[in-house]
Amino acid sequence: RELGMRYIQKNGQNNFNRSTKFETDNFSYETLRMENGICEGQELRNLTPIECNLDFLGYISFAKGCYIGQELTARTHFKGIIRKRIFPIKINCSLNDTALQAGNVVTDENDSKMGELIALNSQNNVGLAMLKIESVEGAVQKLKVLAKDGQQIEISPFKPKSWWPKNFDPKTGKASAAKT
Repeated sequence: RELGMRYIQKNGQNNFNRSTKFETDNFSYETLRMENGICEGQELRNLTPIECNLDFLGYISFAKGCYIGQELTARTHFKGIIRKRIFPIKINCSLNDTALQAGNVVTDENDSKMGELIALNSQNNVGLAMLKIESVEGAVQKLKVLAKDGQQIEISPFKPKSWWPKNFDPKTGKASAAKT
């Protein structure tokens, strides 16, 4: 709901029939998407559906289906432990467009790797990062990213309030058996 819906039409056509219509530019959509922890397109590359939170967003059926990676996804869901997931991040300073890039390593105050940046919107200081769950659940005090210029930039990951399960278990990386 937070993201609304996207409608694609041919240039010059206006046959969208909803009673209320909200138009926005792609920049605003990208900001809203990242603030809500939603990854798409190239950001999903080389990641499992569960790491991308598609299980929490209702994109995965564990009762039926036939898709590439289904066996691994189901096995992880039912028997495995998920150690990392994508989280939205707030960048705690003003950036220029080239200071940080997708792929930059995220570390804690002891320089231990906690994950990496997946996507950034440097104009609004938001982004997405694949992070160890322990780094978001309070065990780590500060997270930082090393920029190209050598500057240490502090980031703050958070859980999206609109869809993150209230019964999330950080030990398993899953929602507990109770209804989300």
